[in-house]
Amino acid sequence: TPMPSSTGGQLDVSAGENDSREAYGWAAYRSDNVGLFFETVQQETDGFKNLDRNDRNNDTGYDIEDYSGKLLLTTDADARWYQGVEIKWGFTDQNSNASYLGLTDEDFNDDAFRRYAGSQIDNIESDHYHRQATWFLAPAAAPWDLSITAYDLDFDRNWYKLQSVGGTGIGSILDDPATYAAELDWIRGEDSPDDALVLRNNNREYYSRGIQGRGSYDLATAWPVTVRGGFRFHEDEEDRFQDEDGYRMADGTMFLTSDGAPGSQTNRVSQGSVGAGYVEGEVRIGDWQVTPGLRYEDITLTRDDYATDDPGRDDGPTRKRRNRVTEWIPGLSTLWEATPNLSLLAGVHKGFNPPGPGSESDSEESVNYEFGGRFGRDNLFVEAIGFYTDYDNLVGTVTESTGGGGEIGDQFDGGDAHVTGLELVSAYRYGGLERFGLSMPVELTWTWTAEAEFDNSFESGYDPWGDVQSGDELPYIPEHQGRLYTGLLHRLWSLNLNVTYQDETRTRAGSGSIPGDEATDEAVVVDLAAAWHATRWLDVVLRVDNLLDEEYVVARRPAGARPGRDRTAMLGLRMRM
Repeated sequence: TPMPSSTGGQLDVSAGENDSREAYGWAAYRSDNVGLFFETVQQETDGFKNLDRNDRNNDTGYDIEDYSGKLLLTTDADARWYQGVEIKWGFTDQNSNASYLGLTDEDFNDDAFRRYAGSQIDNIESDHYHRQATWFLAPAAAPWDLSITAYDLDFDRNWYKLQSVGGTGIGSILDDPATYAAELDWIRGEDSPDDALVLRNNNREYYSRGIQGRGSYDLATAWPVTVRGGFRFHEDEEDRFQDEDGYRMADGTMFLTSDGAPGSQTNRVSQGSVGAGYVEGEVRIGDWQVTPGLRYEDITLTRDDYATDDPGRDDGPTRKRRNRVTEWIPGLSTLWEATPNLSLLAGVHKGFNPPGPGSESDSEESVNYEFGGRFGRDNLFVEAIGFYTDYDNLVGTVTESTGGGGEIGDQFDGGDAHVTGLELVSAYRYGGLERFGLSMPVELTWTWTAEAEFDNSFESGYDPWGDVQSGDELPYIPEHQGRLYTGLLHRLWSLNLNVTYQDETRTRAGSGSIPGDEATDEAVVVDLAAAWHATRWLDVVLRVDNLLDEEYVVARRPAGARPGRDRTAMLGLRMRM
């Protein structure tokens, strides 16, 4: 949350189903030259899924604690050399019984919120630290301003979760339950041999740190011109130190049968260092605004692989990989204020995504076009923007969440592809109820992706692509998705309704109708929020997520069908100072 402009505070507390409790609060002190700000979020729940019977764990929820603080010191606002320093600190702790293990379609249809016994130990613990300091300078009479920021972040996490059963990955088992019937029975809680269920300690440590600056200058020319520029020097590191443990299933409960040595599954360090800079100009000529820009990236990536039987890394890397990428990234946008109510816009920008450390893939590159307009008058606002993205090389990356075949971080080139569509944003405030003391806002956002297709044929080891024919649709991109919001607002109460829609989504490249086991479900989810303004400083609030209790498949990767959240109600208080 930005530093508030005045002294104050707020506290929200709520409780609801699944033994859920939430709290959000902030407090701020402001004077002419000093700002102090503290903010926290606290959440805990037992989760909305139901674990199969076992003697170890029935909690599928999470606990999150998040804290942040800021200190702002400034000169007087009317000082000749107005400047200040803002120091920010943050910490987040998470403990979550989260799993990527889903269900077969048969089990999903029987009970969408079931979780197999094989996920009873799945758990992620993480800590995140964030430190940042910013100095800014904006002289009162000068046509320029600048700021410099130094940042330092640390993130440690260990996700301990089911990886394979009977030597077969859980994704393959859930994709073909008939072939792997015995393995699936063990996942469901049937007795198994020793070491039949393998859990991986996905233990990783990250850091990122750097310094960046930005500034702007207003040039005194015949046409108003603003020049903006910036730089960043950045470095980061990922340290993977992972092992696997074996378990047997007995009467629905898992028992440890072998304990893997630290680092015996993955033992590697990846690093990146970047120097980047950009410059852009904003030129205003009558009713036109033209903004050209250019960015430069110089990225060096390294990856050191260590022997899995060398946890101390005493023998040095068994393999070292290094690659360097440099790229110029141009862009241009224009805006024409055709009338006081109507403006038209267009832009073309280069897209770029570097390969990962040690990757043999090329950089992902594209050219992105957009064109459209905005109209606003009285209580109505409408924005419609068409987009077209032309990929020279689409890159797929193996991750824990999507699977893909191969080691986590492996990358695959997908060649030419394109995505085209329309984004719509509209807002209207109906004034016919004002005589009753009511206002009624209506907002609609919609994205229609008309095409998202490969433009070449190839065979890929990346599982979400597979054997691709030119014209096949890209996975994970729904044709339609949108949100409709409306409400009734009164000085004593409010009622808000939020409706989200997502079309069925292909989870593997292909064409024609989507096979049922390669699609997420079309879903309409309705959320309700209500508040009673009891006093000037106290509100009573009610929130119901998924009001109609819609059951739908929200994901199929990396292992089986998983549901969206069920209907959940929360009741709470909001207090303001």
